[in-house]
Amino acid sequence: MNVADLLWSRARNAPDDPAVVTAGGVLSFRELRRSAASVAAGLGDRGIGLGDRVAISMPRGGEAVAAYFGALAAGAVAVFVDQSFRPAQVANVLAHSESRLVLVGTDQSSAGVEGAGPVAVHGLNELEGSLDAPRRRPADEVAQLVYTSGTTGAAKGVMLTHGNLAAAARIIGEYLGLRATDRVASVLPLSFVYGLSQLLGSVQAGAALVVDESLLAVDQVEGFRRDGITVLAGVPALWQQWLATPGFRDQPIESLRLLTNAGGGLAVETIAAIRAAQPQATFVSMYGLTEAIRSTYLPPAELDRRPGSIGVPIPESTIRLLGDDGHDCAPGEVGEILQTGPTVSLGYWRDPERTARAFPTDDAGRRWVRTGDLARRDADGFLYYAGRRDRQVKSLGYRVNPEELELALQSSGFVVSSAVTTHPDPRRGTMLVAHVVLAPGATSADVARHCGRDLPRHLQPTRIVALPELPRLHSGKPDLARLATLVATETR
Repeated sequence: MNVADLLWSRARNAPDDPAVVTAGGVLSFRELRRSAASVAAGLGDRGIGLGDRVAISMPRGGEAVAAYFGALAAGAVAVFVDQSFRPAQVANVLAHSESRLVLVGTDQSSAGVEGAGPVAVHGLNELEGSLDAPRRRPADEVAQLVYTSGTTGAAKGVMLTHGNLAAAARIIGEYLGLRATDRVASVLPLSFVYGLSQLLGSVQAGAALVVDESLLAVDQVEGFRRDGITVLAGVPALWQQWLATPGFRDQPIESLRLLTNAGGGLAVETIAAIRAAQPQATFVSMYGLTEAIRSTYLPPAELDRRPGSIGVPIPESTIRLLGDDGHDCAPGEVGEILQTGPTVSLGYWRDPERTARAFPTDDAGRRWVRTGDLARRDADGFLYYAGRRDRQVKSLGYRVNPEELELALQSSGFVVSSAVTTHPDPRRGTMLVAHVVLAPGATSADVARHCGRDLPRHLQPTRIVALPELPRLHSGKPDLARLATLVATETR
């Protein structure tokens, strides 16, 4: 098999249907397949072989989609480079993945990836040729690396297989009821598994992926109405922005029939506001992690009966809740979420130790993933999220570790010591507050400029608090609880 078969099959069955819609025009499935086949042939001509990593660094759109399916069809491993990454993070991802080649757009500068290492950079217009059919690959072979980090030296490349991707496209498309007549808004990065699942689900169903590159919520909402969007996926930060826009909050977009949320939980009040704003649309709340693409969904009929629930396992998957001593939790008891099923990835690229810890195998040979997330079940089997085992949080839809920001602060040269606390925020999901002891002559403005220049937006601190010294525990570690209390007191 090859997950690129999704595109080749759709191009045979509905060649003239719209596949990708952008401000520049409409790309049919036939045209998209032709472009992907050209990419695949061109990669082969440049010596890209089975399993070689090919990085894709370009904005969302027809070229990025063609590059992705072309890399897969060639038997290579696709690596999307998040467009929010700064040069240092790009270099880290390229080095860690050992990418042999980087693809950039036809009209795109390669300045963001040049100098990132001994990696060839090619524009998509440089690749020519054709490929009749994707190269056959085993279902359990790595098809894509998705980087959940990359902002520090601790990059994690999650290994998604052809089987994982094909299963996700089929399962998610089926429980959402995606249709060939749908027009799916693409506002999320393709480097993000939520955005990726939109792409795969659209091709599986034969729907049109409508790419919106607007930065302002008011322009995005206008585009949804103008383009006849039927399916809209968002993360908490985006829903807050759209709800603040009268064109979304006060004027139903009649074409919208399906709304989905992932990338962080929404307050019950926020879900109610979204449903009130777009009463004609069905709302589906979902939960997942990069390592498994998608884990649970809440059937729309249960929204009012089970407020706050993250739902039930997606079809073909099983979820266990394990207590601290390894027992299966009874209803009402909080435990760690473990998942097994066809969307669970192979683990982490070039990191067998971390993979062994996070992906245990049971006596039946089934691979599970330890999510680090806590939940409880009700008597009917519906799950309710109960926090993280570690300090990971969601900021603007991205999972981040406060330690990543602390390391970046320490390397800035402007900080003697630092600690980061996290606080709920309706717009970002989580607010990151950087508590710093400044180096002699440095200012908070210096720290802010460093973070703005070198860090992606989701990892930038919302506030910077300069202190003469950090409160510490007896162990010498910063007293995070005390720092968090200080912030809470200031914001009252």
